Amino acid sequence: VCWASCDPCASIGIEDNLNSVSIFPNPASAVINISSSQIIERIEVLDLMGRIVKIDNPNSSFTTLDISDLNGNIYFIKYIINGQVKSEKILIR
Repeated sequence: VCWASCDPCASIGIEDNLNSVSIFPNPASAVINISSSQIIERIEVLDLMGRIVKIDNPNSSFTTLDISDLNGNIYFIKYIINGQVKSEKILIR
């Protein structure tokens, strides 16, 4: 517990490496690019029902996914970096 009179509290030390991820363009129609300052271990594209419609294991900091075979709708891009999972919403036209 930190009180107003003490020194600033120290953080627990969990580094958030997922804030440096860019997914573009959004909306997209043919491809999406995913860029990160860290290695992207896995990418899943999920539909609104939570079904996985596309998977990639790029093991690099940049990848391009062909989404031209997906119907226009809202999808979720779930990605794993350093064992941490995060998802972003994307519109495919």
